[in-house]
Amino acid sequence: MMRNVPRLMLFFLFMGALWVGFQESSPIPGSSNLGDSPAYASTSAPQGETSDAVTPHGDPYARVFLVLALLLICAMAGHFAARKLNQSAVLGELAVGILVGALAYQLSSPMVTILRHSDQVAAATQRVLQQNVGWQEAVQLTLAEAKLPSEEKAQIQAVVTSPQFPQYFMVARILHFFSSFGVVLLLFMAGLESTIDKLRRAGKTLAGLGFAEVGLTFVSCYAVAWLLMPPGESATMPLLIAGALSATSVGISARSFQDMNKLGLPEAQVVLGAAVLDDIMSLIILAVVTGILSTGAVALSTIALIVLKAVLFFAVVAWFGIKFLQKDIALFAWLEQGHLKLYFSFGLLLILAWLADLMGLATIIGAFAAGLILEDRYFQIEVKSPEGEQSVETLLAPLEHLFAPLFFVLLGFQVDVTTFANFKVLVLGLLLTLVAIFGKMAATLILKKGYHKLVVGFGLVPRGEVTLIFASLGKSMGVLSTYLYSVLIIVVLVTTLITPPCLTWALGRSDETALT
Repeated sequence: MMRNVPRLMLFFLFMGALWVGFQESSPIPGSSNLGDSPAYASTSAPQGETSDAVTPHGDPYARVFLVLALLLICAMAGHFAARKLNQSAVLGELAVGILVGALAYQLSSPMVTILRHSDQVAAATQRVLQQNVGWQEAVQLTLAEAKLPSEEKAQIQAVVTSPQFPQYFMVARILHFFSSFGVVLLLFMAGLESTIDKLRRAGKTLAGLGFAEVGLTFVSCYAVAWLLMPPGESATMPLLIAGALSATSVGISARSFQDMNKLGLPEAQVVLGAAVLDDIMSLIILAVVTGILSTGAVALSTIALIVLKAVLFFAVVAWFGIKFLQKDIALFAWLEQGHLKLYFSFGLLLILAWLADLMGLATIIGAFAAGLILEDRYFQIEVKSPEGEQSVETLLAPLEHLFAPLFFVLLGFQVDVTTFANFKVLVLGLLLTLVAIFGKMAATLILKKGYHKLVVGFGLVPRGEVTLIFASLGKSMGVLSTYLYSVLIIVVLVTTLITPPCLTWALGRSDETALT
């Protein structure tokens, strides 16, 4: 019994810190306006008046430090639970985010309320700027149009019209920044898992499998989403759902094979190679979706132009990587010898993410492309460096391990657990899960003899990081409602949970076939 006392004390300390971080408020110096929101700044108080809440001292970002620390503790709790249940760390982060977010939301946490209803906050801000109405009126008009229960509307209005709203809004924006930073690093690390040469050597079999499973999954999921699309949803919703469910999670598949000591199997290599192609094709689909949302058109010419831009971006980046990257590294070695590998890799990641956004593509596309063209052999320059023989992946992995979990925990915060009790949400989620599994399994029929199709098929089943990125983007852009957001979360949870046991069963059948 006495052994559990420190654990209980730690638990209550953690819960108390959660309350302080997400519930209480302390005025921020200079926070009499919204800072990032001109709408609130221009309508929150009459001219010439100042807020009594302004204090002459204190660090305005102190609360951000506390909230970030709490999010990291949530991530660690998720890792512990996932490790005990033999599941992916991503699943643990997402699950803890769902649980903590649900608890904080029920306690009317202003921070979680803003994070979960950021689309309503953005809509109210746009209404102020475009219609020249006051903040209070804009909030009322926005909530009147929102399809939310009256209790949630009252909670949102109480938060966004309170004097402390500027503080919480600023913290929420900073959390979104760190979350975006984490997902950019995540895609960069995914790109490092492959190279241009590896994709060239992939061969027709791997390319054929990649195109077949993405194509079958995309078409089947699009058809289901379009047929069952609820009234009033965006016309691009089926496209986003189909793209989200097309990509296999490289990390979850690799972890599943690794835990079974089967990573060296030919089937495992086929799965991982096809999953990399999945990521590339899914990112092109993502570019199409974001392009359609920004232009507001679904014309074939618009789609063709966006696909052309995405393919051109990858082609130009690949050409640059092959022709000039090693020469550029040698040039920068003249400027920086101590931490060349770290600085150049991180700088390349940021520049290509910015260039992708400049071309109208998602920043994660540029981050993935940066990882794809960067190879450790390019840094074989005779300079003394404390980095030694460390790889780019080893140097940047700590940053990814630090910030990527924030993305998944915050995704969990935005899940409305009450939607899981909605029969339609459950039916659509399970139906899309079955269709998503069918698309991957059916594509393995094109494999030549010698590969165990069940092993490859179940290895392609898990959805994870890319699906969650699609879900986050769709919700932030207003394409996915709370219900459809929960539908994608259901698919991620189910496919991730069933992969290890299904792979174990398929590998057992493979061994029995080999013996006979």
